[in-house]
Amino acid sequence: MDIKNNLASIWSRIGGGLIDLILVAVLSAITIFLWGVLTGLSAYDSYAEPINWELRGVIVWIVIDYALTAIFMSDEKQSTLGQRAVGIKTIKNDGGRVDFMAASTRYLASLISSLVLKLGYLIAIFTENNRTLHDFIAGTIVVRKDFLASEDIENFPTSQSTANLQQSEERKEVAAANRTTTIGRLNEPSANKHQTQSMEDAYATAVPTAKKIYSRVKLEARNKIQSASFDEEHLWEQALIEYDSPERNLGKTIRRV
Repeated sequence: MDIKNNLASIWSRIGGGLIDLILVAVLSAITIFLWGVLTGLSAYDSYAEPINWELRGVIVWIVIDYALTAIFMSDEKQSTLGQRAVGIKTIKNDGGRVDFMAASTRYLASLISSLVLKLGYLIAIFTENNRTLHDFIAGTIVVRKDFLASEDIENFPTSQSTANLQQSEERKEVAAANRTTTIGRLNEPSANKHQTQSMEDAYATAVPTAKKIYSRVKLEARNKIQSASFDEEHLWEQALIEYDSPERNLGKTIRRV
């Protein structure tokens, strides 16, 4: 983790700070104006409620500045809006991410750095890793935005390897499914051929058997006719006519077999 070669320059930090300063000033002015409109106070009204406009401005400034700093510095980009504009971010001394508590501590410490001609900021020119007083208090360092924090370095290869492994397994499953389908299609002709051969063998065996059964039934029917009475003879003649359809009875016999 080479931090020294990825430190944010003094000028980029100044540029990011000026952008944040302008943004906070605009939002504070809008907030103070709306506050005055909603409460009916006027800067020129000597009989207004006993609240100092300067004090009101300081309160609004600190609240907005703190909210923007703590929220944006502790998110995944680890930088204020001004820092993002100049391509820098804030990390912990060990390379880890700055959480909300650390971002809050750094902001409160920056108020101390602003005292006495902003000496807490100026010491960054002389300290190792260009650290300000509030960097020392919060345990932070300002680096270029493309520098990977230790958590990013630990998580990036793992997540990338996991994704590649999952894609590889999915490709293997698809290939295996394709091979199974191909083999099944190749085996279809032989399976159909085997099934056709089995049906032909069954038919060759069933036909002679069916013919024998048909001949026996026909002979029994004629014997019944000869020994039957006149009424019964008529019924057996009808039965013989029905049985005397070789194709139909042969088909029924084959299905039974």
